[in-house]
Amino acid sequence: MARILVIEDDVGVQTPMRDVLTGVGHAVFVADNGHQRLARYSYCQPDVVITDIFMPQRNGLDVIREVASSGVMIIATSSGGDVDVAAHLDDAIQLGARRILARPFTAVALIEAVDMTLADLKCRGLGDPLLVVTDGAPGLIRD
Repeated sequence: MARILVIEDDVGVQTPMRDVLTGVGHAVFVADNGHQRLARYSYCQPDVVITDIFMPQRNGLDVIREVASSGVMIIATSSGGDVDVAAHLDDAIQLGARRILARPFTAVALIEAVDMTLADLKCRGLGDPLLVVTDGAPGLIRD
């Protein structure tokens, strides 16, 4: 399967994401913030990076800016808190994210977003990025 780097400062979100993705056979590496990303990225050379947008120290938009030019596929996530999450996720797309997931999202939505992103990687498709939004169903990955 794929090597996936999950950059997420909230362990309550990071752990279920890791568990879901390893459960379907991916090798998952985690970083707690954008600064740790540098070391983890070099170490695991991921096929896909999944990054939260809002993190302390170095945010996900900075991460996307730094890694998008390497050709890695990026999925941006966020719940946004008190800010306009849609605007920031749109910024993520403009910077190079292939998919966005607005929290809360289901395990199925996460797997589908990763599968579609890996399909893009396989064929180097240049189609439009896809916004994945959930309906608040049970089994959500949330803040």
